[in-house]
Amino acid sequence: MNNKAKRKDILVPSYKMVEDFLALSQRILMFAGQDNTRIEFLRGVSTVIQNFCGCDVVEFCIEEDVTQYYWKAVFSPDESFTYELMPRICCDIDNLMNIEMQLDHPNFCISLLARQLNNNLPGVTNNGSFWTGDAENPFIFPDADESNQISFHIGEGYNSIVLIPFETNENNQGILQLKSLKKYHFTENEVEFFEGISRILGMVVVYRRTRAAMVERVKELTCLYEISQIVNQPGRTLEELLQAFVELLPPAMKYPGIAMARIVFDKKSYITKGFSPSKYTRNANLVVSNSNRGFIEVAYREEEPIFVADPFLKEEERLLETVAHEISLIIEERETSKYKAMLQEQLRHSDRLATIGQLAAGVAHELNEPLGSILGFAQLIKKAGDLPNQSEEDIDRIVNASLHAREIVKRLLIFARQMPGKTDKVDLNKIVREGLYFIESRIARENIELEINLADNLPVIAADPTQLHQVLVNLVVNALQSLYGEGKLIISTEFDENNISLIIEDTGAGISRELLPQIFNPFFTTKDVGQGTGLGLSVVHGIVTSHGGDIRVTSEEGVGSRFEVKIPISSDMDEKDEL
Repeated sequence: MNNKAKRKDILVPSYKMVEDFLALSQRILMFAGQDNTRIEFLRGVSTVIQNFCGCDVVEFCIEEDVTQYYWKAVFSPDESFTYELMPRICCDIDNLMNIEMQLDHPNFCISLLARQLNNNLPGVTNNGSFWTGDAENPFIFPDADESNQISFHIGEGYNSIVLIPFETNENNQGILQLKSLKKYHFTENEVEFFEGISRILGMVVVYRRTRAAMVERVKELTCLYEISQIVNQPGRTLEELLQAFVELLPPAMKYPGIAMARIVFDKKSYITKGFSPSKYTRNANLVVSNSNRGFIEVAYREEEPIFVADPFLKEEERLLETVAHEISLIIEERETSKYKAMLQEQLRHSDRLATIGQLAAGVAHELNEPLGSILGFAQLIKKAGDLPNQSEEDIDRIVNASLHAREIVKRLLIFARQMPGKTDKVDLNKIVREGLYFIESRIARENIELEINLADNLPVIAADPTQLHQVLVNLVVNALQSLYGEGKLIISTEFDENNISLIIEDTGAGISRELLPQIFNPFFTTKDVGQGTGLGLSVVHGIVTSHGGDIRVTSEEGVGSRFEVKIPISSDMDEKDEL
């Protein structure tokens, strides 16, 4: 039977007036303006519609870019609500019609969404919606070439059904479906009014999407603003900054309640509480001075509802890139400042060394003459003879003290580089063997374990053998003093393609982290008064650098120290011999 003909005898109840439909629209708009979730919004809107028209089921199926969501509210004694998020299948409009609708003719669905149903067909409105009050009777629908007509049933046991398509924007659309177990529950006028309601729903969906997008933008801008505020806080280390930055990322995501984040920089991780591996992740690289040093990553916990599509917005991906870029710039600026400060300190240190060197050279030259006189006259007195034993002992003390003072002057001149070096072909292993000859007795006397590891086939180098001998002795004596009469001393030689190495290791007291940067400073010493001049390591440093090498130190308090002297292997010994 024709729906339109049948409904002519049915009166529209007085409560379903235009004013009531306006009130319904206002209530839907009110729900749209509230700060609620999508499910809360759909539950409220479907309840309002059901209370208004008394139907048994309200359904929405709405496209949203790459996804679709389906909502079904069944109003019965055991009310049930179904929410399902589905992947959008491109070019398959029929997929929008959920299986709950049980329409067994796909061309009908396509025509309905495209608003191409012939409004002369029974149950089709002027705006392209479909409704029927007697779903038990088959519905006649023409096939694609309109040469035949195909009949099909709308099942599920519902008798009255309304299907109203609506648009949310030019790319997305949806369907509002109302069902009732009663026959002829809806009038044609009511269907037309619900077409107006569906248009309002479309506008409301657009409004909620726009508002949600604005909220996301605010969160992203807040994240960037807070990063700038944290950077401006004085006294924070880079590690503290990175941990603070990673805490800002989850609140900036679309689903902050289930979001996690981590920053990996130079293989060290900074994570939010409860971070765990997830298949829902996005990351961006940290590129500092054109070098990839790590990445930032956000993720969603998998125990939460499964996402059928990519849960990350394109704007969030851009935010990650922006944050990664900002963090990279902050790191680069910090490292540049640190390097600049280091260079400035090296410059100041070099200036101090130059000043001390000039002073040392002047003092040494001034002391050489009186020391020579003291030593010469003491030796003349001793040669005169007929001196009491006590006087001879005193003269010996004067001679020894003068020799010790002259050795200190010699060290000052070496430090000031006022003494010319003699370059020759040097076998470092031979230097070690000869040097140990003079100190092995002390090592044995103090019961210190000695281990010697000399590399075979060690290349010869162009160097001053006397100065290298002094390097060895100073480093060994320095190690023995840190052992305090017990422990182990290891002396090794090594070589590679470019350098030979002299390595002095001990299991002594070690050097604190605070003092380590100062050990090569002239006159710096931790020894008691009278036990060291503070020139030993500074002289070693001067000799090594004058040979084009470098010295590296690693030390730990209570564990010991390791000094490694590296001197380059000359590629042209004849050229070196001329130095």
